Amino acid sequence: MIKRIQKTMLGLIIALIIAPCFFYFLHKIAPVKMFTYSDLAGITISEKRPQLTIDSWMSGQYQIQFTRWFSQRFGLREIFVRLNNQIFYSLFDKSYMYDQKIIVGKKKQLYERAYIDDYTKHIFPMTPAQMNSLVEQIAEIQNLFKKHGVAFLVLITPSKAYTYPEYIPDSFFYNPISQQRNYDLILPLLEHYKVNYIDGQKITLQAKSTEIYPLFCQGGIHWNYLCAYYTIAKLITTIEALTEKDLPHIQCSKVQVDTNPTGSDKDLATLLNLAIPPTCYISPHPVFTAMESRGGNKNNLVFVGGSFIFVMADILWVNKIFNQIDFYCYYKTNHFVYPENKEASLYDANNINWNTEFLNKDAVVLEINVVNFNGNHIKGFVKDALSSLR
Repeated sequence: MIKRIQKTMLGLIIALIIAPCFFYFLHKIAPVKMFTYSDLAGITISEKRPQLTIDSWMSGQYQIQFTRWFSQRFGLREIFVRLNNQIFYSLFDKSYMYDQKIIVGKKKQLYERAYIDDYTKHIFPMTPAQMNSLVEQIAEIQNLFKKHGVAFLVLITPSKAYTYPEYIPDSFFYNPISQQRNYDLILPLLEHYKVNYIDGQKITLQAKSTEIYPLFCQGGIHWNYLCAYYTIAKLITTIEALTEKDLPHIQCSKVQVDTNPTGSDKDLATLLNLAIPPTCYISPHPVFTAMESRGGNKNNLVFVGGSFIFVMADILWVNKIFNQIDFYCYYKTNHFVYPENKEASLYDANNINWNTEFLNKDAVVLEINVVNFNGNHIKGFVKDALSSLR
C-alpha cells in the first residue's frame, strides 16, 4: 500500500514537471487560447529568447536566460502561478507577489509593507535638521506663490496602517528602530512656519470614529471614495478661505454598499494573482450631491502628488468643483489634465513653464502621504519651485 502511494506521488510530481513543456509544445503545434500564457497583474519585464552560443552555454548564461524566458511562456503559466499563490495565501497568509511587499493582515486585510514599517517605527525618520529645512523651504514656496496671487497648501493624505493598525500582524510591532515618525515630527513645524496644511490623516481618524463603513477597503491600499470625501470637504473650504472665492460644495447624500470592489479598492487583491481572487468584501460607494456657488466653478487647481490624488481628482471633476484640474503625478512622472485629457501624458519637468502651468492658477496643492515626507517628488518639486519662483 505504501509503495503504491509512493509511486502515485512520484507520478504526480513527474506529470507536474512535464506538463508545462507539454502544453507549450501543444500550443506551438495547434494554438489554443487556453494554453497560451497571459499577463498577470503587475509590472513584468518581458524576457527575450536568448541566442545560443558556445560562450553563453559554457558560462551558464544561456541556461539562466532561457529559464527566465521560458518561465514567462510555458503553457498554462497563469494557472500554475495563481494556484501556487493560492496555496501560500490560503494556508500561510503569505504572498510572494510584488517583491513580497504585500502583507496579509488580520481578517485578510491587505497592506503594503512600507506603510506598516513606517507606522510600526521600523524605518528611520528624517533628522530634525532635514525636516526643519524641508518645512522652511515649503514655507518660502508658499510665500512666493502668495506674491503671485496663488494660494498654496500642503495636503497630508492618510495611510491604511495609521487608520487601521488593529489588523497589522503582531510580529511587526516588535523591536522598533526609532522613537518617532516623520508624521509626528512635521506637524509642529508646519504650525511653527505657518504653512497652510490639511491633515487628512487626522480627518480620516475622526471619520473612522463615527463612520460605519470601511474607509480603506480590505483588498486596497488606497483610500476609498468615502474616505476621500471627508478630506475633500475640508479642502474645498480651505481653498475658499485662501482665495476668497466661492466654490461649489458637495455632500454625501447616501452610501451604496456592495461586495464588488473596483479600481483602487482592490489594487492589492488583484496583485496577489490568486486562483480565487479575494474580492468579496464590503465596498462603499458614496453618492454625492453638488451645490452650486455664486461664483460657479471658474477656479483652476493644480495637484502635485502621488497616487492618492486620483480618487480626489475624480470626485472633484465629476462634481464640477473646479473649471480645470492639473495633476502632476509624482511631479516628474505624468501630467493629467481634467477635463481635456484624463489620460497620462508624458512631459519633461525641466521644461515646465511656471508662468502658465502654476502662476495662472487659483491654488496649488502639494500632496504628501503620511509615510512619504522624504519622497523624491517632494524634493524635486521643492527644488524646482524655489529655483523658478525666487
